Amino acid sequence: MNSLNSRTMHLEGEKKNPLQELWAAVLATAIHDAFNQVGIIEARSAIAWLKGYSEDFRLVCEYANRNPKYVYKKLIKKLKEREDYLDGFKARSSPYDNLFPVPRKWLRKTKTNCTTSMELCD
Repeated sequence: MNSLNSRTMHLEGEKKNPLQELWAAVLATAIHDAFNQVGIIEARSAIAWLKGYSEDFRLVCEYANRNPKYVYKKLIKKLKEREDYLDGFKARSSPYDNLFPVPRKWLRKTKTNCTTSMELCD
């Protein structure tokens, strides 16, 4: 019977550590929020956390059994590209405005009745 268990364990590989899986999910959530979050504020927050290489970031990586330097190196270029992309969007005042942000280059300033407004370019 012991040989069956040892073969089963060998076929399954190492048992996964639930705490490592939890911290890997935390890291994956931050990455997802940085690249797939529709809300600009949430995306920028995740980008700042990932780019900041803070002690918290390094601890989360270590708890997830990931090398923080490797994770940072793999993400930094894409994070900067995403940040530049988000910089092109007009600042919004309503939480609903972030659902479908419009790039700033699509807008132009116009003067109407002594007030400046933004309108879509033709």
